[in-house]
Amino acid sequence: MAGATTARVIITAGLCYLLLFFSGAVRAGSQADWEALSESQQQLLAPLQSKWNKIPEKRRLQLLKKSRRWSQLPPKKQAKIRRKLERFSQMPPKKRRQILKRLKQFQSLKPEQRQKIEEIRRWFRSLPPEQKQQLRNQWRQRQK
Repeated sequence: MAGATTARVIITAGLCYLLLFFSGAVRAGSQADWEALSESQQQLLAPLQSKWNKIPEKRRLQLLKKSRRWSQLPPKKQAKIRRKLERFSQMPPKKRRQILKRLKQFQSLKPEQRQKIEEIRRWFRSLPPEQKQQLRNQWRQRQK
């Protein structure tokens, strides 16, 4: 039971975190108080309702600014992100920390470096499964 509760908390937190990346703009001059939010914004940000007005104004504006972008994502894309968050929440804490550390490292790279990594990732994803597995095995052997 505790595991399911933890998973829900992680998923909720993850969805809220994603709002920082997948949302739209706030109307000029609008207030960021909970009562001033539209119904759709309140639904999307519902996990934060109890502490919304305690969140610093700047952070609330960021969340609002990005909430529209999330809601504009196609349902399939939203579902895909939710599945990834579910999978992430099921990982052991150590694995989650490693992933977040690698994400921060990736985000700190220069744009050219990130682009090169993305090109390699696309190339790898285009390979047949057998070849991917062979490369994974070779990489693991080098790590030992």
